[in-house]
Amino acid sequence: MIANPGRFSFACQHKILLAPGGYFHAEHSGIDYPALPQVLQQAHNQRLLAQYQLPMPDRNTLPLPDFIVEYWSQLPKVAWALGVLLHPAPLPWWVETSQYAQLHQRVNVNFRQPQEIPSSPQTLLATGAAQLLTGLAPFGRVYTVRASYMFSAITRQLMETPVKNALPWNVIEGACRYVTTI
Repeated sequence: MIANPGRFSFACQHKILLAPGGYFHAEHSGIDYPALPQVLQQAHNQRLLAQYQLPMPDRNTLPLPDFIVEYWSQLPKVAWALGVLLHPAPLPWWVETSQYAQLHQRVNVNFRQPQEIPSSPQTLLATGAAQLLTGLAPFGRVYTVRASYMFSAITRQLMETPVKNALPWNVIEGACRYVTTI
């Protein structure tokens, strides 16, 4: 149990904003971030902030829900879980044999989206990532831009398809909690 959840959340949001090297996709970060000494991590973070022109919060930026802050580094796994949830039945074999197959049976069929292109791991991830970014949008571009760099360039390109129906927060929160159990 966290003694002061507000302080924990603030510290984690601070890290989300100022330490993108810890969660950027390797394709965008270009370096083994955890292997760097702290001084070089700070320099690398400054480089990423400038290189990708990451927006900083302003007075209109809302704080993220605690569960998103807590699972921020797990958002690519959460995106995969959301992609599985949204995939129409039957699931492809490569999902059926994964740890995420049980998740598919837990959600209301009404959330499932028709498939416009054949499913692949990239499209499944992109579908979930687009849902995740749609969910983050009300909190500001500060977070959606940062979260988008958690995914490869190919996945980011596939995410450009607009989301027709956004998932409710309880489904996103459930996916966050699910990925920590597998």
